[in-house]
Amino acid sequence: MTSISSFNSWIFASRPNPQARLRLFCFPHAGGGASFFRPWIGMLPPDIEVCPVQLPGRENRLKERPFNQFSPLISELAQALRPYLDRPFAFSEAPLSSPITVFGGLQDHRVKREALAAWQEQTSDRFIVRMLPGDHFFLQNPRGLLLQLLSQQLAQLAATSVPSTVAAY
Repeated sequence: MTSISSFNSWIFASRPNPQARLRLFCFPHAGGGASFFRPWIGMLPPDIEVCPVQLPGRENRLKERPFNQFSPLISELAQALRPYLDRPFAFSEAPLSSPITVFGGLQDHRVKREALAAWQEQTSDRFIVRMLPGDHFFLQNPRGLLLQLLSQQLAQLAATSVPSTVAAY
């Protein structure tokens, strides 16, 4: 496995970890920024390298022109992430045809469990919905439970070397 040492504006505040068994690419919610995931870097197990993805037009990339079409964004993002794909990886907040785990808030009145279940259409593989205490912003509190469940899920993925998606709404 190689080590990523050069600066990449797409990856925000990552701590390169050559011993990591898995990289978790974290995509912010609509209108959000990658700094939301900064605390996860020290809270997930050391064999998981957290890579918060910063899109143009957000936070430290505010002066860059944001994308207004999905295809060019994916093309450029794929190129930027390519050097990071030298080990098992998972995406948080992005669909793939692979095992998908979706987290939601039990008291979320905006996104109901039924809406989360629609993610199952994005995969022919394993699909899990996990509901946690909290509303639409359950990701902010309690982080301990979410990160514990996420750690368990990612440890299983690292053992299988299968790319996966973890979505939280």
